[in-house]
Amino acid sequence: MELKRRVIRGVAIVDASGEIDMNSSPKLRSECQKMFKQKDPKVLLNFTAVEYIDSSCIATLIECMEEMEKYKGRMAIFGTQRATRVAFEIARMDKIFKFYDTEGEALKAIGAAD
Repeated sequence: MELKRRVIRGVAIVDASGEIDMNSSPKLRSECQKMFKQKDPKVLLNFTAVEYIDSSCIATLIECMEEMEKYKGRMAIFGTQRATRVAFEIARMDKIFKFYDTEGEALKAIGAAD
């Protein structure tokens, strides 16, 4: 798994690629912890190039969301492939996380400044 961080209009965007499983989810957790320290108010996760996730990825994302809620931060996910989205649906986490098809939709929904 690869992670790259960028900022657009005040929103931290993490571009993820590859597989996020029990071997790589600690790297995602570490990236989230950096965002918590900085108290990033708005975070988007780009899953366009994520091919596979397992329950450890979902657990890490739940932890990230809970930490962000402590300081009123917001997180959303965009670009999930169908196979990845099914994992969220099976775990019933599609009701918890906000999903968007494109980066533009996600930026607009999360309230990115123009």
